[in-house]
Amino acid sequence: MRSADSTAIVRIGEMPQVPVDQDYVHHILINLLVNAQHAIGETGAPERFVRIVAGQDGGSAVFIEITDIEPSVPEPLHARLLKPVFTTKLAGQEPA
Repeated sequence: MRSADSTAIVRIGEMPQVPVDQDYVHHILINLLVNAQHAIGETGAPERFVRIVAGQDGGSAVFIEITDIEPSVPEPLHARLLKPVFTTKLAGQEPA
């Protein structure tokens, strides 16, 4: 998948069916991907990508990992990451 000079690298391993609220998970994933795309659009990096990896951890848990080329969110903000309406953008700042 390519958009705005960025590439999505998708790797999905073997995964069992997991009972989840599909609409909620869809909403979370779309927000993460849109945020990653906005973040990489603001960089001057020559290579812009978002990597999506999903699979099973060897036990009964499954995972979805989304990585972009941006530095990690600063540790003091980690506790707020999954709160509704959390953003690191300044008030009124438009996405890239």
